[in-house]
Amino acid sequence: MIPEYLVLICKFTYASQGKTRYFPNEVRRFLMGKTHQHYKTRQPTKGLPEMVLEEFHEELIIPFYFSLIKQPIMEGILHNPAVGAITIYHVTLLDEELFNKLCLFIYEKVKKHLKMVKDIKILYADEVILHE
Repeated sequence: MIPEYLVLICKFTYASQGKTRYFPNEVRRFLMGKTHQHYKTRQPTKGLPEMVLEEFHEELIIPFYFSLIKQPIMEGILHNPAVGAITIYHVTLLDEELFNKLCLFIYEKVKKHLKMVKDIKILYADEVILHE
């Protein structure tokens, strides 16, 4: 049975200052795609949902939820750098073989486009329950 939701967990390291300080924003833009980019001065960049659409000629994943994973660190002062990201996608396909190809495609694209990601996990679920 094909799951209804796909959960992508990426763990990364970056410096909150210098060249890599905007990496969490880059992760969000890539994983959520164009529909979650609202710019007045520049064009939205192609993200993972658009790459899936180009490769499979169908909208197989729809971005549902994104969150950074934060971890408090005490180095003189307390700060909460992002150590990863969680993205939930709604899956719109019924074929198990195509689902396996989709998961492999997602893994390869994340690994290629987000160079600082050191750990990638793809989980799936039949339902998502969000609590406050």
